Amino acid sequence: MTVCLKCGREIPQGQEYCSDCRTGGPEQVERYFALLQKSRYHKRRSNSKLFVIALIGLVGILFAISVALTVSLPASPEFKEKVQAGICRKNMRKIESAIVQYHSITKEYPPCGRLNSSHPLVEDAYLDEAPRCPATKHYYLLVKKGNKVVVECDSGKNGHSLDNSSED
Repeated sequence: MTVCLKCGREIPQGQEYCSDCRTGGPEQVERYFALLQKSRYHKRRSNSKLFVIALIGLVGILFAISVALTVSLPASPEFKEKVQAGICRKNMRKIESAIVQYHSITKEYPPCGRLNSSHPLVEDAYLDEAPRCPATKHYYLLVKKGNKVVVECDSGKNGHSLDNSSED
């Protein structure tokens, strides 16, 4: 059933125009549908399916990249030993720096022996904490060599000394 756009009354079936205002029926119906299509209330197509597919694709690509990076990282014992040796040398350099700073302030070297939490370098805040060798978990040793005090690692492993610092 069509409705007159001018007066709002129903146009009876079979009649081509409104009997009250004489507005044409088929033309009026076409205008009515044209107005409906321009209206902001008509159902719009949703792009949610496309968005979900793109999101799933992006998550899949990111997952593949993370798996590739994880697999490509070496997990061999040799790699682990090299990393531990690098950390050990870094710890020993930090301790050496604290020894130099201690000597410049007190004009004497810190006492030799095992570096632990009760050592003057730690108690007097030259070091935040007493570092340990990552391979053996032992505290480092302070040893007198000549007229200086130097730091040593007692692990005995290759690369755990400052003499081998070229392996960085």
